[in-house]
Amino acid sequence: MTVSTEVSHEEYTGNGVTTTFPYRFRITNSSYMLVKTADLDGNEATLVLNTDYTLTGVKSYSGGNVILTNALPIGWRILLERNMPLLQGTDLRNQGKFFAEVHEDAFDKLTMLIQQCFSFLRLALRKPSFIANFYDALGNQIRNLKDPVNQQDAATKNYVDNSVSDSIEHSEDLFSRTLRVPESSVPMYANADLRSNMLVGCNNVGSFVPVAAETDTADLAIKLAGTNGAALIGGLSFITPEMHGALGGINDDRVYIQSAIDEAHTNYLSGVGPTNVLIGGHYTVTLNPGSVLIPGEVAAGRGALCMRSGVTLMGGGSITLDSSFTGSSSGAIITNWEGAADNCKIQGITFNGSRSNASGTGITCINIVDSDNVTIDNVKAFDSTSGGIYLRRANNAVYGCSNSRILNCYVHNVGYIGIQCERPNGMTITGCTVTSCGDNGIDIFGNVTDETGQGIAENVVIANCTVGDISVGIFIESCGNATISACVIFGFPNSGVFFNRINTAAYNCSVTGCTITGKDVTSSQGIRWKNAVGYTRVYNNTLKNCIDSFVTTGGMIYVDIGVNNHENIGRCFLYVPKTSNGCVYTRMVQQVYNGVQTDGIPYNTTPRGWPSANNTRYYRCSFTAPYMMYSATTGEDNFIRSTGNLPSNSGWGPAYSLYNSIVAGETVIAMSSALLAAGEFMLINGSYYSVHSVTSSYAVVRKWDVTSQDYIAGDYTSYLNSAYAYSIFRAAWGTI
Repeated sequence: MTVSTEVSHEEYTGNGVTTTFPYRFRITNSSYMLVKTADLDGNEATLVLNTDYTLTGVKSYSGGNVILTNALPIGWRILLERNMPLLQGTDLRNQGKFFAEVHEDAFDKLTMLIQQCFSFLRLALRKPSFIANFYDALGNQIRNLKDPVNQQDAATKNYVDNSVSDSIEHSEDLFSRTLRVPESSVPMYANADLRSNMLVGCNNVGSFVPVAAETDTADLAIKLAGTNGAALIGGLSFITPEMHGALGGINDDRVYIQSAIDEAHTNYLSGVGPTNVLIGGHYTVTLNPGSVLIPGEVAAGRGALCMRSGVTLMGGGSITLDSSFTGSSSGAIITNWEGAADNCKIQGITFNGSRSNASGTGITCINIVDSDNVTIDNVKAFDSTSGGIYLRRANNAVYGCSNSRILNCYVHNVGYIGIQCERPNGMTITGCTVTSCGDNGIDIFGNVTDETGQGIAENVVIANCTVGDISVGIFIESCGNATISACVIFGFPNSGVFFNRINTAAYNCSVTGCTITGKDVTSSQGIRWKNAVGYTRVYNNTLKNCIDSFVTTGGMIYVDIGVNNHENIGRCFLYVPKTSNGCVYTRMVQQVYNGVQTDGIPYNTTPRGWPSANNTRYYRCSFTAPYMMYSATTGEDNFIRSTGNLPSNSGWGPAYSLYNSIVAGETVIAMSSALLAAGEFMLINGSYYSVHSVTSSYAVVRKWDVTSQDYIAGDYTSYLNSAYAYSIFRAAWGTI
């Protein structure tokens, strides 16, 4: 037989029940089985045959079983190992009988001894491979090491314990000499600049504070250094959250900031005491579970701070929303669920919505509703999961936040609209920067039938603002008398400025002196009018990197487009789609293009005068051909690339046209492929023709037929019998 397995030992773990443990290797003598156990502490014991266990399967090639007298306890381990003496017991005599079984038994024993040796080697502390630079203990303890001497010697537990004990003893010796407090921690003491030449005192909460060495009233100095020290100074023009117990930093100071706001509001109503709340530090707030619903604006429990009328929240500090909030209902860090916050002001404060690490969404930084004379000045609103700065209307009144202003604010990285004003009557937004918003940058919202049923917006000034990396730069919806001036708008995939109508129209608005740069020349639109809006003046703007500078979808009326500068425009200066009366009572004077037209692109407008009865895009409009700055020439207008007079052909009689003599059933004119291209169009003697085909000597033309609303073949020689003036339209005139 052979030794057909490399297995020479078995290992098992006790469960407190099992007594029989199989082994899969051959032993030729019961004394060759070594059985050991290890308890939970690793102490090993060798079991005795026929006392602690019995054995089956001796000399069997498939192995057998070790049967314990008592069950192996839970967690104990047992080893069944073949352990043979290192002897050679086979005696082969000269000219004796050589039985195969005798040889096989001898060879088997040698193989088993080799396996036994390798088993011992596997118990050694080894490197995983010849190229490894470490020894792997395989998660086992290494015992009986000598304490380290050299830098790279392994450390024993005894050595480490003694070292740590010495360090602790030294630390406790030093600690016993210090001035100690019973609290688990105290705030850090002042820096060197503040504590130089000062004594040490303790304020009202036990924190160490520096006290001037030369003072005669150390007790007063200590009280002034307390958290409520400012309250001891008469004539203060502000209230601080610290006066109400705020600690700043990562502590939740919502209750204390709100208490300061409420005190300032009470002072405003009584006419006595400061109405300013100074936010000079860095504070954290959580959503107030007691905040009540503001219909359509803030869900119950989703407001953090409640602004009150007459209060000024000011300072150079910050308020951060704790990122532990969840859910997606609308809310705000600061809003006004207790009623109108008329005559309120927020100035110089940074609001952080924790968008980068919050699991919840829907929280706007500022949302003041139903209030008049609101001022948001020099505020930073960023990292919001919803909007940045909102002044909106929750009830069904005609106007929203009126006579209000948003000045010099910075809005960045918000999930929805940057700055939004709903139904404002008198709103100034100047000097603001709005970047990286999920929707519109600045949004003026007039009304929505299914939400408010009424309301308008008017008298809005947006000036000197920078808006970028947004869907739409400035969105004006159902708002009249809005002026947009000196703004820089960039990085928009949709529109730079968008005028829209829902109920009332966005009339009497203007866009002047703005620089509008699209994100993608194949899709971005400079200024867009939608749903029959107009009465707009557009002057002295620069429009760049857009497919169209001006666009209407759904109609524009009474739009006065003055001189504007254009650069890298992909299609048209003015795009009006194929619709009846898409552009009405509109004028566009000569536009200036920083470049040249290539194959007529950019076109001045979409096609005008196309003879189809279903394509009267323009009604009572006036347009002037553009000026090409790089070539110092007037560019093409209405796709007319060339004009001239119809030539005659002396070989035709002479004649200007022939019918059925050169091409059956077709009229040809004496113009070659050097002058015309198939697919183009011509206006000759008041009639429109399509160029059906062209050769080196003639062109086949077909005349527009009103009845069939198409260009058809026929005899048109009576219309083409003189040197009539003609205009050649590019093929795009009939396709765009």
